[in-house]
Amino acid sequence: MSGLNVKLGANWVEGVSGPLVIPIWTMAQKLNFTTHATNYDDALQLLEGGIVDKSNVKALFKSKREAAEEMMKSRMEAGLEDISVRTLLQLVGWHPTSALHDNIEYMGLLNIYKIYL
Repeated sequence: MSGLNVKLGANWVEGVSGPLVIPIWTMAQKLNFTTHATNYDDALQLLEGGIVDKSNVKALFKSKREAAEEMMKSRMEAGLEDISVRTLLQLVGWHPTSALHDNIEYMGLLNIYKIYL
């Protein structure tokens, strides 16, 4: 195509280590695609100023996520109605203010869903 590179298909396949077999993963294995497993601990956040040290934000989110999990358990034991994860996080003081915060939150919430699915 006139010297242009064109990507066809997915760049990644999510959820390949769970109890369900994902058809796209089966196809990738049959086609002997090169794959690399990751738990995203090696992900880098790149902003205008370069690579960002996200360890402080990760630690803050982890503490807020743990507090939210405890609040969720307490609410379940008390027979209270469900509330969203967003509301739980806000109640324990997590208020994202940047793309870095949003990224850390997204990656951190993946771990919650792995636990409860």
